[in-house]
Amino acid sequence: NPHPNPHPNPHPNPHPNPHQAFLEHVKSTMAPEVLGAYLKGEVDPVKLHCREQALAQLQALMNERNERNLLMDPRLLHMGEVELEGIRIIGGNPTPVVSFETHQLHCIRSRATAAIVEGDEDDIRSVHYLWALQQREDLTEETPEAERWQVTELAVRGMMSTY
Repeated sequence: NPHPNPHPNPHPNPHPNPHQAFLEHVKSTMAPEVLGAYLKGEVDPVKLHCREQALAQLQALMNERNERNLLMDPRLLHMGEVELEGIRIIGGNPTPVVSFETHQLHCIRSRATAAIVEGDEDDIRSVHYLWALQQREDLTEETPEAERWQVTELAVRGMMSTY
């Protein structure tokens, strides 16, 4: 090539996909914190990262578990890649919809006796989640990057036993 580019870019873009940093944040921070807190029954991290339908849904499930005195196994054995399914406009706000798969232990114990009441120690389930995220309503310049997004809707698209 007789005309090499006179200005090669010294800083190639580390995130060729503009959504890559966002998806990485969901995978490394949001999903483990939300699901970990949900499995442990800790309300505060769920409130930090969720609102609206997602928050109501997770709180209702955690309340029911508390009333029945049940404990879920809190371990996330595997966290798959987070994929962008699309961007919807909900309430006038651009809302990324993401999907990912986790492996979780389906093992529910009685808080009183620690006896297993559902599932088993080696009952590993692959769970497919669908999350819709929006920026916080009280977003300011000072909001830390890790707290800018919240889950507004979530669904389990499927659950299968893995062997």
